[in-house]
Amino acid sequence: MVDIDTLLSWKPTDLAAVGDRLNEDRRTLLDLQDEVDDGYPPSTWTGEGSTSARTNHTRLRDDLNDLVAEIAPVITGIDSAASTILTAQQQVEAARQTIAARGWLLSTAGGQVRADPPAGAEEGDGDREAVQGAIDEITTALSTAQQADTDLAAVLGNSESNQYDGGTGTLSDAGLPPHLQGLSEADLVDYFMEHPEETAPYVDQLSTRQQQALGESLAGQLERLDYGDWNYGEQETDPEDWLTDSELAQLNAQLAAFGHNPTVATTALDQIGPETYLELQQNLLMPHGDQGTEPPTVGTMGESQRQLGALLAAGTSGITADGQAGSTTHVAESWVDTLVDHASSTDYNYNWGTDTVNGLQLLGVAAGEPGHGSYFLNRLGSEVERYELDYLAENGGHPWNQWSTGPDARLDYTAYGADDDRSWEDFMYDDRLDPGTPSGFDPMAGVFEGMSHNPDAAREFLSGDPYVAEGQDAPENRIDYYLNDREWDISPHEDEWVTGMRHFGDALVSATTESPTPVSADLAEQAVTAAQGGALDDYPSLQRDYSTILGAYMPDVYDAFSGPGAQDLQSQGDTNPWLPGEQTADMRARFSEAELRDVLQQVGQDETAGQNLTGAATLYANYGYDAVFSGAVDAGAEGQDLTGQWNSRLDNAISSVNSPFADVVGSLGEGYSEHLRAEGLRADQEASSAGDGYWQAGGYVANKLAGEIPFVGAVAPDVVDLAVDGITGLNDVDTTNEVRADIGSYVYNTEGALQGVAEGAVYRNLPVDYLQQYAPELVGPDGRAVPMNEWTQAQADAWAGLNGTSGPGGVAGQLSSDLADQLDGSASQTERQDGQ
Repeated sequence: MVDIDTLLSWKPTDLAAVGDRLNEDRRTLLDLQDEVDDGYPPSTWTGEGSTSARTNHTRLRDDLNDLVAEIAPVITGIDSAASTILTAQQQVEAARQTIAARGWLLSTAGGQVRADPPAGAEEGDGDREAVQGAIDEITTALSTAQQADTDLAAVLGNSESNQYDGGTGTLSDAGLPPHLQGLSEADLVDYFMEHPEETAPYVDQLSTRQQQALGESLAGQLERLDYGDWNYGEQETDPEDWLTDSELAQLNAQLAAFGHNPTVATTALDQIGPETYLELQQNLLMPHGDQGTEPPTVGTMGESQRQLGALLAAGTSGITADGQAGSTTHVAESWVDTLVDHASSTDYNYNWGTDTVNGLQLLGVAAGEPGHGSYFLNRLGSEVERYELDYLAENGGHPWNQWSTGPDARLDYTAYGADDDRSWEDFMYDDRLDPGTPSGFDPMAGVFEGMSHNPDAAREFLSGDPYVAEGQDAPENRIDYYLNDREWDISPHEDEWVTGMRHFGDALVSATTESPTPVSADLAEQAVTAAQGGALDDYPSLQRDYSTILGAYMPDVYDAFSGPGAQDLQSQGDTNPWLPGEQTADMRARFSEAELRDVLQQVGQDETAGQNLTGAATLYANYGYDAVFSGAVDAGAEGQDLTGQWNSRLDNAISSVNSPFADVVGSLGEGYSEHLRAEGLRADQEASSAGDGYWQAGGYVANKLAGEIPFVGAVAPDVVDLAVDGITGLNDVDTTNEVRADIGSYVYNTEGALQGVAEGAVYRNLPVDYLQQYAPELVGPDGRAVPMNEWTQAQADAWAGLNGTSGPGGVAGQLSSDLADQLDGSASQTERQDGQ
């Protein structure tokens, strides 16, 4: 089975790019049909060589058909492998952080995935189950990636051995199954439309003209959904003629099968036009009550919204610049401009006829689908921003308020599966106050959701200048505006409501961490600055998003906290394991230590966020120790003996790894301690109101920490003092010792966890001849150091003895001792920073 290092070394994005290039080559081949036909020797030629010429032409045509038939499965195999491998890499990275956050050491020696607990870990500490789950995820991901590699190899092998026969028909027929070859264009399109699920795999293998014909047919079906602009009781179309649930479901199937193809989508969008596209979105909201026959269900409506969004994405994503003309694969830039401008200037009737919805809100629902290009998302986002800020300046209120259209109303049904068979009317009464249901009223939520799938679009928008309405002050930047100034709809408490702030956070993660550019680092710096003073409070999803961002920039987080004389672990040409691509100086984020400490405390308030970030900090500590003790970042050690070199490396590890690690986990711990204190007091107040004296705040914390501390090492002893004093001093039951004991056990586990990381790095990099001289038990018959996870008890004892010496073998013990001191002082350092 493939191992972790091999999997992470694979480049699925490059593989996907190969698939895209092959798809372009296939399109070029298909477009040669006219040349192939024109090149056939005329029947009037009967002279010498005419028979041979016709034979050669037929042979070349058949060879070309075989090539087209061969490319199709190769493209499919490449695309499938790229997607599978990328997902497997993401699963492995997430699982590694889960394991590292709990202080366990991951090993794949001998082809088996395993993890060893930190020193002092207890059997019932709750981590074993989480770690085992992460191990299972890694094992599954490796197996899936191995199968993807095997399947792709088989496809390529068949291609190399010429296993594909393209027949003797047209080039477009060559990629089709036999029963579809030879059909007229009209018959072929009819068959595709009647059997969308069967024919979906072949739409990309049609010729451009056949795809256009399919798009024209699809547009005709879409026009059946255009009931015109309407009002209750004054519809332009008789409700009896509206699409039934089964008819709309068939249209959904056709859109799902063919709407992703750029040529099909472009043709359909050009035929219906931007105004009609908006009316289609509006008309999906019409069916309810007793209007029409077999009105669409909630699930069918939601699927229609998803597919109309995907159709728009496929037909517009190729636009890259102002004034760009249309092509066979994308509409003209002016089409998008007309769509957005018409939406902004048009209010549509919907629901019971007395309410209105702006066209931008309809586009907001469509924008949330993956696949939209940068031009559309930025054009729409900028217009929504302008519209709402002008509205705010003129009216003093937010234009997208959920309740302005009544509590029964919904615009966004995309959260509901296609099999949700509730009627529109039943849904309104069943789910109108469901806190987990998106309303879709705020179009900026949809824009940011779309940008979360397109990092280039997110970077372009967030780095752009925000719109400033007359009489308003300009914000520092767009991140500052959307994080601190904008009025988001509903409530900030995302455990109660789904809000646009969650999608803003997703877009921010995309802009800063996915396929990063120098702009990404600038945005990461802006994000930290904008979050000062509690901006992330009450937004758990944002706290988790920031943990992802800071985890991706962990080398720069360490730099901000590094002590005097620390070496830049990235300056020696080492690959940054967090951000993909080649790293240069302009890809580094320069965080302020004080601002970073503030944000870490906010992130630490959320269990999951703190756990994620501690995992990243631990992984980077492991990387840092390896960089230091391997000599990759030696400074001033030239000419020293072995002991001198390792003493220098010890000093470097203390300033470059221990110190920033302690600052990161100490700051996270302070945030979580404050969270526990607040939760304990809240629980105490609730219990007092109920007359139950059991739930004292101190007792709450003690119970909460007994097996549920969210991240290893987040609470240092000074933080314990702060937490215990702050909590137990407000309660009539003194649980100080109990709380201190529970938190203290985790501090011990933290030291043990990083001890294991440090020991592993020291041991891996000690010269074998040094081990042979001072601890020969640790050298195997092959002349190599025995892996730590294969030690016998005698070998473990030999290492423990070596740790007690003053030479290089004792560096791990000295490093661990310093780490304990660093953790002890991390909270008091924060107090000094805050002037307390």
